[in-house]
Amino acid sequence: MSELPRYLYKYYSDNKQNTDVLADGKVFYAHPLLLNDPFDCQLKVNTLLPEDEIPKAIEQAIQDGLALGAKKKGHPLRTLHSNTLSLQLTYDHLVQDLLGLIFNLAIFSTSDDGQNPLMWSHYASSYKGFVVRFDTLEPNSKKLADLFRPVNYKEEIPAVTLEEIASDEKTYFSALLTKSIGWSYEREWRGIVSPGSALVPIPFKIDQVYFGFRAKEELRKRAMVSLGNDIEVFYAIPDTDKFKVKLYNGSDGYRYIHPEGIVFPFRPRMNYNTVSHPVTQESSSKFFESIKPFTKYGKNENDIKP
Repeated sequence: MSELPRYLYKYYSDNKQNTDVLADGKVFYAHPLLLNDPFDCQLKVNTLLPEDEIPKAIEQAIQDGLALGAKKKGHPLRTLHSNTLSLQLTYDHLVQDLLGLIFNLAIFSTSDDGQNPLMWSHYASSYKGFVVRFDTLEPNSKKLADLFRPVNYKEEIPAVTLEEIASDEKTYFSALLTKSIGWSYEREWRGIVSPGSALVPIPFKIDQVYFGFRAKEELRKRAMVSLGNDIEVFYAIPDTDKFKVKLYNGSDGYRYIHPEGIVFPFRPRMNYNTVSHPVTQESSSKFFESIKPFTKYGKNENDIKP
């Protein structure tokens, strides 16, 4: 089993429900169907067995008790028909029942990177949300902590046989812990519980929170009420020299953070300390008026007045 990183991070949008759940000391473990990747939690199973192997495969799965309710009398999977087509249909039914077990589980997605620019854009409302840092050396529940695994990123959906499903429960984890290589930037670690979709106690101590540079004061106050005031607070802002997110704690005196979540994180032509109002409605209106001719509503660049 892979060793847990010292810290794991959870990205949150600016939705009020997220802070309400944290205030209750819980996190949300999602049903696989609620995940944003339609290829998530998939297994490719060989269902085209030779005719003489199908009855044995079905009976083996029944004996292992992995088919849903298959040991009960009268269960359709206990009736092995002599007709080849019926056998194949029964086998396919069994495969679907087995794969259905995956959807009895629930997933809590975290990352070992709390400063990923894409993650901030995709999962934290384009820097309007926040990130919490979990200290994995201080689990609130060892049972929950032991259920975290890293996601593997591959080009192809995992392929298995019915025998592999029937003999090794780790096969299910290969579905839950495999994603397309295109998602590898997420560096995801997943907590897995049963049954599906549930509010579960926070698995580890939360020791830091990072607010996006666009997070409004209302969200920041709400989150601090939910998380408590004994954790370190940082702001995630774009670096001025590299394409990366850096953490700012306010110690340098720069006015990065505006009460309404408006900031100037980029290299300025003026001293931050001299800016009393980074953005006003008037200055914004003038800017948008100046670029109007370049939009579909304008005519040509000669419409711009000096």
